[in-house]
Amino acid sequence: MKTWHDYINSGNIDAIAEQERLKHVGPCYSYVTNVNVEIPQNEEFKVHEFWGLGKDNFDANRFPGADGSELAIVVLDNEHPLTRQIADSLGITKANLRVTRQRPGKISVFHVDINHGFYMKKYPEETKHILPDDTKKYIIFPHDQRPGEFFGFGKDSITWKAGDVFTWPWYMDHGGANSGYQYRYAIVVIGY
Repeated sequence: MKTWHDYINSGNIDAIAEQERLKHVGPCYSYVTNVNVEIPQNEEFKVHEFWGLGKDNFDANRFPGADGSELAIVVLDNEHPLTRQIADSLGITKANLRVTRQRPGKISVFHVDINHGFYMKKYPEETKHILPDDTKKYIIFPHDQRPGEFFGFGKDSITWKAGDVFTWPWYMDHGGANSGYQYRYAIVVIGY
């Protein structure tokens, strides 16, 4: 089996993921646990370049409808107290948290995460032998689900309560939408 670095460097993540999804049986995600989390205060959210408002940072053939996508994020590194709290509770050695904020009327079009910056730039030596199935990815919702808030993995949509933690196979496409009345927050945990 190739390493996660090999998959990233191949430039064919979407095709590889599609092959894996075709073989997948069972649920597209798993509920893990419930944790007590709060969104850090005074963090400066910035619209992530992939989910930005400009039309020059996405491929319309790859992501039709992506022009409605937008996520503002704050990245908390491995040493941040919230990262350590969550990583330790999930048994993760190194992690980054992406605290996401989605405003009403926006989506995050279905996609597969590559996390090039984390695996290839932040921890290239430590992760060069990690296999795709050994990558860790979780999403935590810090608030109860409110009207108009959606998130799904593959063909499965989820419901959540504050602190619910979900995980999914690396190849499972996922995304969400906010047609509600206020910002929808989520914490995405990337690690190994």
